[in-house]
Amino acid sequence: MAIPAAVKAAKIAITLASDKRTWKVIGVIIGATMTPFIIIVVAIMSMGSGTAHHNNAALDLTFNGGNIPSTMPLEYQTHIIEMRAAFAALQGAVDAIGLEAEWEGELDIIR
Repeated sequence: MAIPAAVKAAKIAITLASDKRTWKVIGVIIGATMTPFIIIVVAIMSMGSGTAHHNNAALDLTFNGGNIPSTMPLEYQTHIIEMRAAFAALQGAVDAIGLEAEWEGELDIIR
């Protein structure tokens, strides 16, 4: 009597599943398949981190002052200088309103 093909396939699958080399091959195939996706995710995360660091440095220069690097593009330098001037004007307006206020103390400049 002939053994059905499904039974033969099941026996071969069980034999392969219990073999350590088969699991290694499967792991290598999965790793090779996933590597491009992992590299893309790491690249996107790195660009996001660099952008966030750049933005934090620009905000620190604008709000807290400091020396503007000479390597910075001229348009960006001009923008930071204009923002500093605008914040100084706002601070002057807040101080003037604070002097005219009927309550004691200072205005909360963060608000």
